[in-house]
Amino acid sequence: MRTSLLLIVASCIAGQGVGGSPAAEKTESAALPDQQPLGGDSTVVRPDSAEALQQLATRLQQAYAREDAQAVLQITRGLLPNEEQILAALAPDVSAEDRAKVMEWHAALSKDDKSLLKLLAMQAAQTKVVVHSATTEQLAGKESAPEAIQKFPGGAAEAARKGVLRPGRKFHEVEFLEPGKDAGMRFHLFYWNGSSWSMLGPIWRKVRR
Repeated sequence: MRTSLLLIVASCIAGQGVGGSPAAEKTESAALPDQQPLGGDSTVVRPDSAEALQQLATRLQQAYAREDAQAVLQITRGLLPNEEQILAALAPDVSAEDRAKVMEWHAALSKDDKSLLKLLAMQAAQTKVVVHSATTEQLAGKESAPEAIQKFPGGAAEAARKGVLRPGRKFHEVEFLEPGKDAGMRFHLFYWNGSSWSMLGPIWRKVRR
């Protein structure tokens, strides 16, 4: 299993895998759900905080580093939202058409082991994990936005302005960087669904007209 994971990740980095993944983009300048409780650090971290998401993403990076396919699959599967969890990220009055498009995008994701091992893969040297956060209102330009807003794709802001994203919801970009560099691999629109972390992904590719 370790050898197969190494080959899968290497092939998706070099070829059609991560760069072509529907969940990720290369950047230029996805208790924490695998779903495990926080580690032995005595510091209390809210499970719905950006710090908790960063811990989860760090565990994912470490699982890839040690070629632990089962841990990668467990974390990745935990981030894929079901219908109820998807609705927790969408505006209550989102159009039926856009709601259906988002559901279709998630239903179309390949969920076999080989595909999931590629879905959130990063390069081996990208060991630094950074989380960028903004609310729906900040993405839509209705409220003053933190500098982190610049790390969100334009499509995320478009989805917020269009009324697709749930008001008051905080969304996060997870970025894997090689230490000392400011360009890496970024995964889109993570959010706390009420009980665990989910990844909405680049749904603007479906709802954009």
